[in-house]
Amino acid sequence: MKREYQDAIAEIRQSTYLVVTAGTGMCVDSNIGDIFSTTFWATHDPLVMRGLKFEHCANLKNFNDDPGFSWGFYSHLYRLYTRGLPHAGYGILKQWAQAAKYGYFAFTSNVDGHFQKSGFPDDRVIECHGSMMNMQCLQNCTEDIWPLDSLDLTMDPATWVAEPPLPACRNCGGLARPNLMMFRDWGWLDFRTDAKEKAFRRELAQAKRNEDFRLCVVEVGAGIRIPTVRDFSEGLLQQFHQAKLIRINPTVVPEDHNNPRIISIHDGALKVLEDLAAAAEQVRS
Repeated sequence: MKREYQDAIAEIRQSTYLVVTAGTGMCVDSNIGDIFSTTFWATHDPLVMRGLKFEHCANLKNFNDDPGFSWGFYSHLYRLYTRGLPHAGYGILKQWAQAAKYGYFAFTSNVDGHFQKSGFPDDRVIECHGSMMNMQCLQNCTEDIWPLDSLDLTMDPATWVAEPPLPACRNCGGLARPNLMMFRDWGWLDFRTDAKEKAFRRELAQAKRNEDFRLCVVEVGAGIRIPTVRDFSEGLLQQFHQAKLIRINPTVVPEDHNNPRIISIHDGALKVLEDLAAAAEQVRS
């Protein structure tokens, strides 16, 4: 067994509080794809023809300038997220998390709702960029956030423009938008995310009072282009000096190897999680 696998298994078993952090690399094995990769966008001809990339589409300005295209784009993502099933790695993480003596939380930049779909309680999932599964008013007529039960828009495949009627605010009847943070977005209602993070911080502070408190962070598929998840993971290492970080990512970051508190495993999310689970069973037997 590889040394990093042995170390990771030992840390997970010894931890009394587990934090799972996840970026877009966690989605790939659920047949969603990495929405930041050039390979993903190369399969979307209308966007390529218009010279558009993710940051151009996921932009609040488009909802005011071209709401039909914006909802066409997000309805496509919604179909990807709802048709794709969470891969088995989510279940492995859930099993490890539930075994932690003092509790657990998940922190993710993904907006697909797959942690909840795989059995993580919603109040233990901090979605730092919001969720495609919730809605809000584009004009913020109130601070109401409501669940998106379904989204079945007719979209022109040549232009990706959705036909009216477009999703409407349930309070004022104006245009609705997903409750997630876009680029150049000053209107995202983030109090759901803030409330969950405050609850997490309170619980973690309470757990720390126990003599056998031991924090382990399992980070999966967090990239460096938008380092929100990586920064969160490393922030916990700075706050809790005995904590260890298991970083699962195909990309090699040399600095990780110089930090004795980071166990770096270079491969895809599902493969590593399944290999770790199998190796743990082997050690147990």
